[in-house]
Amino acid sequence: MEEQRHKNFGFVSGIPKNVTFEGAKRKKRYLSFEVMCPGHDGSLTAYGRMRGDETELKSFHTFCEKNPGSPVRLKGVINQFTSNDEGARRLTNFTFFRWEPAVTGDYKAAFVVIGELLGKDISEGEGMLTITISRPTNQEGEEQTESEPLVFHVINSKEIEELTEGSLIEIKGKLRPRTPESEYGEATSPIRPYVEKIRIIG
Repeated sequence: MEEQRHKNFGFVSGIPKNVTFEGAKRKKRYLSFEVMCPGHDGSLTAYGRMRGDETELKSFHTFCEKNPGSPVRLKGVINQFTSNDEGARRLTNFTFFRWEPAVTGDYKAAFVVIGELLGKDISEGEGMLTITISRPTNQEGEEQTESEPLVFHVINSKEIEELTEGSLIEIKGKLRPRTPESEYGEATSPIRPYVEKIRIIG
């Protein structure tokens, strides 16, 4: 059976906050919101949008209004963009298409990506992977052939020393700080998409 050559899957479970409709009513509206994901690495916030069927959007919006503080599970894709501020930071968020109520417990913002390794940067003991993935088919079934680069971080640079550019790889990971919060609950590093597992496909 042939391996899937490209994949972009995002999965977030947590407590939604500030759920609001955006976009003009005469165009496709979407929901913009935050997801609080408290965990053993400390509390983090995942930012996302929900697009797609209006009925799905309304059901999620209504659920959040009637059940404030209730956890949900969201499925979609992971995105990245460069901010317009002076630092021009690379930011990560999610686009969701499906949701369901969840029970309390394992909150996280995770991803699975399969794509071609375009390059790697090993500096200051922290590796950085850049891969290209094909954009997923959108909700209307229109194929989008453009590809966009995504940047992922690796804590142990030895994990990527043997990887060669052009390889097809699968990575699995989560949004998290490089190091957990201190004993005083203080954040000790920025929240970034860190790779936890790497598999060479071809």
